[in-house]
Amino acid sequence: MARQFVVIEKVKYIQDYGLKLLAVKNSLEEAKELVEVLREFYTQNEHNQISFLYLEVDNNLLEERLTIFNRETE
Repeated sequence: MARQFVVIEKVKYIQDYGLKLLAVKNSLEEAKELVEVLREFYTQNEHNQISFLYLEVDNNLLEERLTIFNRETE
């Protein structure tokens, strides 16, 4: 399976945080480029702190978890 990268938005509130999956990219360069564009065009506000990051997907772990999930839902 090819390497994949997820691009995530992280919103930090006063006592909590939220994560949102924004995209799945097939190359490190595509993921970095998207994060740079998001950082450049997003305006911060005073109520929360928003950051954008990319992470490499561990495909072996993902396949293992999906197998377990599919067995549990049968």
